[in-house]
Amino acid sequence: INLKAEGGSNNFYSGNISAKGEISNLNYFANFSRIQTDAVSSIKGENFESDGFKNNSTFLKLGYEFSKMFDLNISYKFTACF
Repeated sequence: INLKAEGGSNNFYSGNISAKGEISNLNYFANFSRIQTDAVSSIKGENFESDGFKNNSTFLKLGYEFSKMFDLNISYKFTACF
């Protein structure tokens, strides 16, 4: 299992958790990450908008080794930005 976290100005933070392993001939990997910031405006002056950003991402992979010559891997990725 791997954990990572970062933080900074403009309400920035980033986090990630992942796990991988093997059970007999089955192997797996799973990851979830999030990044978010309020950011800074691209317009200077009094009338500016917030350029915030949020992103959630998930990745899953399952694999099975049938023999030394043949294995099968299936992966799935989902990303949501808002």
